[in-house]
Amino acid sequence: MQNDYPLTIGALLKQTEYRRSTGEVVSGNTRYTWSQLFDRVNGLASGLEGLGVKKGSKVGVVDVDTNRYLEAYFAVPMMGAVLHTVNTRLPPDQIAYTIVHAEDDVVMIRDEFLPLAAKMATQLKSVKAMLTMSDSGIAPSSPFPNTQFYDDLVHAKSHFEFPALSEHTQATLFYTSGTTGLPKGVFFTHRQIVLHTLGIAAGLGDSAAKLNSADVFMPLVPLFHVHGWGLPYLAGMWGMKTVLAGRYDAKRILDLIQRE
Repeated sequence: MQNDYPLTIGALLKQTEYRRSTGEVVSGNTRYTWSQLFDRVNGLASGLEGLGVKKGSKVGVVDVDTNRYLEAYFAVPMMGAVLHTVNTRLPPDQIAYTIVHAEDDVVMIRDEFLPLAAKMATQLKSVKAMLTMSDSGIAPSSPFPNTQFYDDLVHAKSHFEFPALSEHTQATLFYTSGTTGLPKGVFFTHRQIVLHTLGIAAGLGDSAAKLNSADVFMPLVPLFHVHGWGLPYLAGMWGMKTVLAGRYDAKRILDLIQRE
């Protein structure tokens, strides 16, 4: 018998929402449950729609490991748009190249990267809007005319009616590096990401790690790098307590391990 239940990223997060998971997401001074993250994902999707994002749009993210990045992991592909996880460790000219090549429509960008973006402004022809982000809670000044502040959109908490998607819809895009020539773009579909999530759930659960939903997860593979090896999507499916280190700093990471 044919099973038409689509394997989509939204289905991963909805399982946690149905359980009203009390697992926390911790990022800097921000702390909330996965159920509250689902509310914020709704607000982000509603705000992005207001910026013109629709099915097939490309949304680039230029950030360190924060709760905002994690929210984009779900909100953007659940809209039917494509999440472009921008590698901030590339040389500036290659960062610009990937944004141009991807034809990003909107770029979500952390305040510390705005000076870099300003130098690229004349190259970013496809970018129609910027969404700035800051740990300070204060909107940074931006050299781009069509700019909004992330917190203003998410705090609106507007309900968003996520569309029914084919599992073969493109979900994410990132660029390889360290090989010959310029970085090469790689797409993943919803189906590929969900199957990978189920695969690592089985593999890590039945291993020496014995990973399960009661564990505390702190990614130390950047969220721009191959979906943080896919573990943030597993954390979303299980509602695991997730601790995000921001910009990697040895002392901060050790403090987080001890505290959380």
